[in-house]
Amino acid sequence: MPQVMQNPYHTLGLDKTANADEIKAAYRKLALKYHPDRNAGNKEAEEKFKEISEAYALLRDPEAKARFDQYGTTSSHPTATDFSQADWQTIFNEADIKIDWSKRGNPFPKTGNVMFDMLFGVVSGAMRNSGLVPGENRELTTTISLEEARNGLSKRLRVPGPSICGLCKGSGLNAGYTCPRCEGSGILKAGEEVDITIPKQVRDGSKLRLKGLGGPGSPPGDVLVQVRVRLPQQAKLVGDDIHLELAVTPLEAAQGKTVKVLGLDIKLPKDVADKQTLRIPKGGLAGGDLVITVVHSVWQGLWRNLKDTIRFA
Repeated sequence: MPQVMQNPYHTLGLDKTANADEIKAAYRKLALKYHPDRNAGNKEAEEKFKEISEAYALLRDPEAKARFDQYGTTSSHPTATDFSQADWQTIFNEADIKIDWSKRGNPFPKTGNVMFDMLFGVVSGAMRNSGLVPGENRELTTTISLEEARNGLSKRLRVPGPSICGLCKGSGLNAGYTCPRCEGSGILKAGEEVDITIPKQVRDGSKLRLKGLGGPGSPPGDVLVQVRVRLPQQAKLVGDDIHLELAVTPLEAAQGKTVKVLGLDIKLPKDVADKQTLRIPKGGLAGGDLVITVVHSVWQGLWRNLKDTIRFA
């Protein structure tokens, strides 16, 4: 006997003339709105979620849709659990995060697609006991110069995919319309470029957290950016202090010349001794000091004279 069901077009807020893209977009918008993860403990939202999933399951099937369009009924319309993983990928981009569900005691079919399993696991009730899967954190490293570490900077980095869209924060919507960056999917398979601000006096090895821009999941993961500071070969970092040797000629040591060291103008005291240590407050990283060991070198003067000769030859 033909099965009478609620009008799937009305369930999705559509007219009967809606095309496949409009049906898909309407379903995705409602699925995000009524997803149980966003409506914890709300039975009404859960039922609504099931209804819209059933409606889309019918309308995305050409034969079932044709029967309904002609007769208003279908004897064997598909259900939400009839979706294949390929169907899911046409609505939401695949997360590509492999999960071993056997270790979670989850009887729902193991597609290997987190978002697919999460959404339709809720419909089937299989994930109520196992919980939703958080997105993985991603780690990146960026290297900056000593001058950039002292002064701070803005820098553009590429976050590898798949990642949550930074423009719509994974909602698929921007200013009430389909997000132009991710085309409404909420996920960028190829990753995206993001602008970060590295603060002044950043420490070598510091980590910046980009909230919600990591792997897709519930909640989405973060991106942790480790900042490394590039120092000249002769310099070494001890805590936040920078240590290095400075070669000067005996004449320069006697006169107390001003020399440039790591971008700073350093006034040497007159008659500075060989192997004497000078500490320059806040000349290092993050408020640390610059520690200079003065080394008298006749060869240093000869080398400078040679460079000057070559420069003006």
